[in-house]
Amino acid sequence: MTVKTDLALRITSTEEVATDLGTSKATHALEMVEYYPDGAAPGSFDVIYSATATATAAPDRYDVLGDLNSPLAGPKLSFATLCGIVIKNLSTTATENLIIGGGANAAIPAQQPLGPAGIYVWFDPIDGITPVAGTGDLIQIDPSANTINYHIILLGRSA
Repeated sequence: MTVKTDLALRITSTEEVATDLGTSKATHALEMVEYYPDGAAPGSFDVIYSATATATAAPDRYDVLGDLNSPLAGPKLSFATLCGIVIKNLSTTATENLIIGGGANAAIPAQQPLGPAGIYVWFDPIDGITPVAGTGDLIQIDPSANTINYHIILLGRSA
């Protein structure tokens, strides 16, 4: 399997204020595009997992050390280094929050709330984190007793 990754982020907002002499405008912008090659060295990735899932009442747990199936029906995936997590809450209903992280054997120990239509992004392409079997290898997504659809992408290295 070969993994080539492009990461693009673009935010542009225009602020307008009415003044005595007309309208003043300011544009706030951030744009970045990064390219990451296939490989197991820092700054590259050779393991990827993605899914659209539904969390129903109980938390979903993703074991990054061997219980994830390749989306291409290949071998079980194992992340020696986890470098990126992207989760999109597909709900648009107020109070349908996902709680990212926490739980037993957490790879992400602190819980992070993710509200409706929200996007959670954690990206560390050089160092990443090293999952530890049995104590720190699970990513938990808790729907807080709701039924919530979401997208998830995990990026990392096999060595």
